[in-house]
Amino acid sequence: MKFAKIIFTVAGIWGVLTLTPLYFTFNLIGQKDPPPITHPAFFYGFIGAALAWQIVFFIIATDRHAIGP
Repeated sequence: MKFAKIIFTVAGIWGVLTLTPLYFTFNLIGQKDPPPITHPAFFYGFIGAALAWQIVFFIIATDRHAIGP
């Protein structure tokens, strides 16, 4: 179970590090890769949902019942 704890922790850290900068690249995406984003609610909603799953990964990694005594 220690392997699973490490994997979920690394996945959570990796996800936070890769998803957080997307909050600040909204205008840059429209400039570098046209057409610009026309529905920002969908863009920010996807990033928010993906970051919520990173929190779930951290919760799974720290679950005491799955690891044992």
